Order: sequence, then structure tokens, then C-alpha cells
Amino acid sequence: MKRRSEWTGRANNNRVIDERFDTNMKLKELAIFATCGSLLLSVANAQDAQKKEGAVDRRAQMEQRQKEMMEKLGLTDEQKEKFKVVLQEERQKMMEKMQELRAKGDVTPEQRKEAMLKLAEDTIAKIKEQKILTDEQITKWKEIRQQMFQGQGRGKKKE
Repeated sequence: MKRRSEWTGRANNNRVIDERFDTNMKLKELAIFATCGSLLLSVANAQDAQKKEGAVDRRAQMEQRQKEMMEKLGLTDEQKEKFKVVLQEERQKMMEKMQELRAKGDVTPEQRKEAMLKLAEDTIAKIKEQKILTDEQITKWKEIRQQMFQGQGRGKKKE
């Protein structure tokens, strides 16, 4: 028969082994948690970078389209500067209007379209008022804009 001291020794050894096992498990859990956290951060950073690149690409595309439009219209340097200012104001107003409409929440696509058309009409009126473009250039500009919006799926669909 074994002595009591032998049983106690084994029990102490088992406790030490259990404590080491618990410590190792906690370290493994901590390592897994840290790895998951770093992966999530890297994914979030990559998404932010893509958004910034996308914004830069959209801005560059917009500037390119604007430049092409000005060339097609045959604007003078003075007209170009004034026209750019009006277009920037229009863009800012459109962004503000879209935010306002989103805040309302229950706005239909038709209501959004009406609001944007109203802003476009206001822009045309401002251009006429300030005599930035000639009547011929305004007519041509309307045609170009209509083609651009149809190319983006925003214009009227042909039936």
C-alpha cells in the first residue's frame, strides 16, 4: 500500500501540471485574440485606403470629363474659370441636397431626380444671368450633360 505522502506528491504534481496547462491555454487564447485583432485592423486599413483611392479616381475622372466638356464647348480661358466656379458651386449644392434628402429617409427616386433637375436649372439660369456661356454653348452643354447622364444610367430610358 502506498503512503499518504506519495499520494500527496502526485496530487501536487497534478496541480502544477494543471496550472501550467491553464497558463498555456490562456497564452494561446491571448495569441489568437491578438492575431484576430490585428487582422481586423489590417482589413479596416485596406478598406480605408481603397475608399481614398476611389475618391481620388472619381475626382480625377470628374475633372477629366469637365476638361473634355470645356474643350467641346470651345470656351475661352476667362469662360473656363467662371464656368469651373459655377460647376463647383452646383456640385456642392447637389451634395448638400442629397444629404438633406437622405436625412428625410422616405424620399422617392422621382423626388430626388426633381430636386437635382431643379438645381441644374438654377445653374443654367446663373450661367445665363452671368453671361458665362453663349446661347449656342448652353444648348451644346445641355446636350453633352444629357449624354453623360444617360451613359451613367441616369437619363431617360429609350422605350
